[in-house]
Amino acid sequence: MPVAFAHHIRPENTVAAARRYRELFTPSRWSDRPYVMVAIETIVAESEEEAAFLAHPIDLVRARMFQGLGETALLPPEVAAGLEVPAEVRDAVRASGAAQARGTVEQVRARFAEVVARIGADELMLGVLVYDAQKRVRCYEPATKAAR
Repeated sequence: MPVAFAHHIRPENTVAAARRYRELFTPSRWSDRPYVMVAIETIVAESEEEAAFLAHPIDLVRARMFQGLGETALLPPEVAAGLEVPAEVRDAVRASGAAQARGTVEQVRARFAEVVARIGADELMLGVLVYDAQKRVRCYEPATKAAR
């Protein structure tokens, strides 16, 4: 069967899990070959700084997750800008964010290519985790350009 990985949630295990899936794959009536889809957080903006601004609220959500505090609402980036990721989880949040696709169209395109090559993904599922609905929709057009 095909498989999908939630790289946007736990990116540290995606490569090993995809490799193991391929090793153990057995053809079936649903799929004659391994097929890997990878869900990746995608934030495309005019500048790297704007992408980081839009991504900061999800970094705060991840921080709570790493602290074991459970889910929280995604804050508006203007509110999130006044909050810091706690020091005890800063490295984990930074690593998780670095595994995603954030930045300009060119940066996101390069990141997609790297993720596809490293994981061997057949398909990417883009998750635009941006607070404002209009900004979220505006991220999709350049994200699809980056995916081409």
